[in-house]
This record gives sequence, structure tokens and C-alpha cells, in this order.
Amino acid sequence: MPDGGFFTQEQFQKAGDHEPMPGQMPARGAIEVKSTKDDAWVTADGDQVSRYLGKYRQVLVTNYRDFVLVGQDASGQAVTLENYRLADCEADFWAGARHPRRMAQEEGERFIEYLKRVMLHAAPLTGPADVAWFLASYARDAKARLEGKDLPALTGLRTALEEALGLKFEGDKG
Repeated sequence: MPDGGFFTQEQFQKAGDHEPMPGQMPARGAIEVKSTKDDAWVTADGDQVSRYLGKYRQVLVTNYRDFVLVGQDASGQAVTLENYRLADCEADFWAGARHPRRMAQEEGERFIEYLKRVMLHAAPLTGPADVAWFLASYARDAKARLEGKDLPALTGLRTALEEALGLKFEGDKG
């Protein structure tokens, strides 16, 4: 049995219920949680996750510091869809956990965007707004990664875009 699952609203009897209807399998995937000592990547490549993939089609594996979303490619083989790392090692994770507000400030926006994408990954795309949401989520993630960093490679890209498009990027929102 997986440690959790991604259920849809329709899988609950009424809006206020906190438990899905009896016998419901998670419609959008399973969650497997391991200890902070365990390697989430090893678990993601293991037999347990392979079995879950056959039943749930998508599994989020975590050790609380690494999050690995595993799904299936067109041929049914396991593939890493997306991942997120809160800390490089267990010691760094617990050091960050001692200062939750600082960690939330540093990781919060990107981590929330990642979790939203995980929860919606198996949802059907029914219109342009659904695709736009995913593109915007990845753009917000990229922006958060780049904020406060001096990246000379981006200067060349910016110049090339200005020349190609015949416009000038100015100010913070450029």
C-alpha cells in the first residue's frame, strides 16, 4: 500500500468529507514517503515504485528533502517526470528545518509551484487555460531560480532577443 494518493474532488461523497469514498483508488497517482536517511532516487528506481506504477500510473517519491515524480513513457517504462530538492543531504535538511521561516522564504514559492504541478500532472488538459497554467508555472519557477543572480549567459540571450525582435527590454519587468 502506498503512503498516500492524489484523489480528485469527485472521489469524495460531499465537499466537506476528508476521506475518499471507500474502495477508491487515487485517480491521479500515489505517494511513497521514506525516511530522510533514505535516497529518494534509489526508491524511485526500485521494485516497489515499479509495482505502484502499474497500478497508479504515477508516483511521487519523497524522503522529505527530495521529491521525485515518476510516471510512464509511451511504452509503459518508468520515467522521471519532474523532481525537486529542498536540501542536498540529510544534515542540510535538518539544519533548514531548524529555521522554517527562512527555509519557507527561500524555497516556498518554487516548492509550492512544484507541488501544484505534481498534483495536476495527471489531470486532463481540457482547454488553452490549462496549458497556459503549466507554462506560467514553469516560468514562475524559472524566474525564482534566476532572481538575485548575475548570469552573463543571459545577457547574450537578452541582446539576441532584442535584436531579433527589434525591441528593448528595460526595467525590472523588462
